[in-house]
Amino acid sequence: MFWGLPDISVSFCEDKYVVSKYIAEYYNTMSALSYIIVGLIFYNTRFKNLSRIIILLGLGTALLHGTLRFYGQWLDEVSMLILSFF
Repeated sequence: MFWGLPDISVSFCEDKYVVSKYIAEYYNTMSALSYIIVGLIFYNTRFKNLSRIIILLGLGTALLHGTLRFYGQWLDEVSMLILSFF
């Protein structure tokens, strides 16, 4: 438990700290990179605002699954709300 005891209000099915001692849920964290890549691909198009939100979503998801801390959950959920309202 490199980042401390998890203080999030949800639980995911992936085993914790199996692949890396620094990343709590390795595969969920790595899959969040796909959001960042898609956001970067669309950054120089007319969807620039949407791509910024998608990049933020990828960062929030990676932070949530990487640390299992409340600030990661907060950023992940807020970025999903911003995306849904956009």
